[in-house]
Amino acid sequence: MKRKWQLFLTILFSAIILACSACQKTTENFKAEVLESSESIVVIRVDETDGNASLYEVMCALKEQGELNFVSEDSTYGQSIVSINGVENPADWSSYWVSYTTDSENGSTGKTVDGVEWYYAMAGISSLKVKAGHSYMFAYEQSSF
Repeated sequence: MKRKWQLFLTILFSAIILACSACQKTTENFKAEVLESSESIVVIRVDETDGNASLYEVMCALKEQGELNFVSEDSTYGQSIVSINGVENPADWSSYWVSYTTDSENGSTGKTVDGVEWYYAMAGISSLKVKAGHSYMFAYEQSSF
């Protein structure tokens, strides 16, 4: 019985160490910060990246650091935002979190906010690779359908 516990604890500690090293490796790929966070808008700026980090990975790291509060779920298209700062997408999708970027290469026509040109992100958060010097915004908007 003692041997089973030792084996169990060894596996458990190995898994914890592996998980921690994976998290640490991810955050070494980029440097980002939350510039604005409210019940209707979140703005994230990426200052440094090696080009391999997705927006989802950046969001997870910021969540671990206590700078961002969000819930997502796996969908056919990757991770999908369920809620940010406690504000959930309603079941009827009458409102939802829309993702934007300042990176025109990865976005399509969007809107100007406070003199900044924002583009609708053309990829989901788990597919969109972040770029240094660009910002990413989530805005809670009313559905047009």
